[in-house]
Amino acid sequence: MERFFVVKGQNVAGFLVEPESFTGVRLVAETVSEDVLVVSGIQPVITGELSQCTTDRVVLMATVGHSPLLEQLEKDGKVSLEKLRGKREVYLMQLVEKPFAEYPEVKELLVIAGSDKRGTIYGM
Repeated sequence: MERFFVVKGQNVAGFLVEPESFTGVRLVAETVSEDVLVVSGIQPVITGELSQCTTDRVVLMATVGHSPLLEQLEKDGKVSLEKLRGKREVYLMQLVEKPFAEYPEVKELLVIAGSDKRGTIYGM
């Protein structure tokens, strides 16, 4: 994986957890956000919609079958979810540059995708 900085200087990446996500994934995203604050002094904002992201670097925390954005990324050929489908407690991390044509302000997307809820949480 290429380098992705959650915190770079005084800028922090945004966290994206879609409304379709499991409650446990949302809770862990909050915990990770608080951990980043403790370590860096800057806390990532967690949003539920891509349109709400205000940073050029975003971390998508998602589960196969529970994420329209993951499906779109796969359809667009930006990620492959084949290694996750039908598996238990597996995740992938992949950096996607310029992931969405309709959102050019997002320059880098770190995809943390799980095969199921636990896989997503392990990846996070």
